[in-house]
Amino acid sequence: EAFENGSTLYLASVAKTKTGMERAYQTLSNRAKTYHFPVLIVNSVGYQDNFLASGSSAVWDRNGKLLAQLDDTSQAILLYDSLSESICSENLRFSV
Repeated sequence: EAFENGSTLYLASVAKTKTGMERAYQTLSNRAKTYHFPVLIVNSVGYQDNFLASGSSAVWDRNGKLLAQLDDTSQAILLYDSLSESICSENLRFSV
């Protein structure tokens, strides 16, 4: 639906387990290849209600190539420049 509405980027904000993220990685990489737009996924880290969210937020380019991903335990920010289609900064970590 995003493609049909003229989107040039796909962003998924989720709360997923490690298994859920493994499935999402394959799905989102394929979505980037199929529709030729960058895809980003943002996942939470730590316990969420009754499960452990596994982080691993990531960005794929329009060809489905994984550009960058965060680890599964740190709270961090991954910056993506949609004009240059590149990662601006990785590992901007912070503590709460």
